[in-house]
Amino acid sequence: MAFRGIYPATELKPTEFGIFSGARVMRHTSRNYDERWIRGFSVEYDTQPTVRLLEDGGTSVHTMFDGSGLARYLNVEPFFIEVEDYRSTFSLTGEDRFSRVLKQLEAVTQKAVEREFYNGYVTRTDLTQNQYLTKSGSYTFASSTPQTAVSVQRAVALLEAQLANSPTGEQGVIHMSRDAAALLGSQWLLMRVEDDKGVFHLETLNGTTCIIGSGYTGDGPFSAITNKAASGGTATITTATPHGLVTNDTVTVSGVDATFNGTYTVTGAPTTTTFTYAKAGTITSTAATGLAQMVATADVKWMFATGSLDIHVGKPDVVNDTLAHGYDVSTNQNNMRIKALRPAAVHFDPSMHYAVKVNLTA
Repeated sequence: MAFRGIYPATELKPTEFGIFSGARVMRHTSRNYDERWIRGFSVEYDTQPTVRLLEDGGTSVHTMFDGSGLARYLNVEPFFIEVEDYRSTFSLTGEDRFSRVLKQLEAVTQKAVEREFYNGYVTRTDLTQNQYLTKSGSYTFASSTPQTAVSVQRAVALLEAQLANSPTGEQGVIHMSRDAAALLGSQWLLMRVEDDKGVFHLETLNGTTCIIGSGYTGDGPFSAITNKAASGGTATITTATPHGLVTNDTVTVSGVDATFNGTYTVTGAPTTTTFTYAKAGTITSTAATGLAQMVATADVKWMFATGSLDIHVGKPDVVNDTLAHGYDVSTNQNNMRIKALRPAAVHFDPSMHYAVKVNLTA
């Protein structure tokens, strides 16, 4: 007699050219107190020394880079990735539920690290010093006109030119969304390269590693807000540094107040540090704090470049002690919630951090 069979789920395979392919990944275990790092740790950098050229008498002729005033270390606070597998017990198969949720956690880890590394969701909430790509005040625009979106080919050229300014001549890393990479790949401007451990990654023709993030949003860098005002149906926001916005861009304003916070269409950009959007009411011009960020569209996104990356990934753990611990009978639906989580952290050489606006249709 015929019956319906049960087959295993399709294999979960993370993106081949994601952030793990372009970074040094340290997978920690719980042995020998190896998990101490989850309480936070400090990282020293040796890429920002003062470098001089001397003539044969020992006199300095040219200073290549002056690193005397730069910080020598960075404090890093790990974040946590949680996966919850939610199922009705009436539809459960005989699969090991703990193995299932651990498999899901392992598969999603790279994308979750990318998402935090791009927009710093946990970092902005906890107000830590962690680095992330769009962090206000940490990046330099690769173009002299940051509000002008350039072609993806031009964007790579601008980032490559800026990476040449590395104090010690380090190669650097370029970060982009998958659609930008698809355009470059279609023009044979990216190469697939295997490292000495058998891991493949993408490189530009100059040999710069490219990270293709499936967790990258493509949103623009944050700009710190210094002033707010509203009059005649228009709000005006002033930023400490160039905001990179033009008319019809979409911007998210956060951390100001309930009146100004929200996502809006930019109606004007009178200067590189002021922009406007529609807002009823009259608010006298006054000092303010908060953040402004351009929201990526299908056509306009941002690309970044940094120094080399390090990623820490901790041992995964299932939260539930037993399967019974996962039962949720509060609504009399007999559902099961099995959770797993792990710590993670990501940081990069701070001597290089650049941003450029990209028009994917150019």
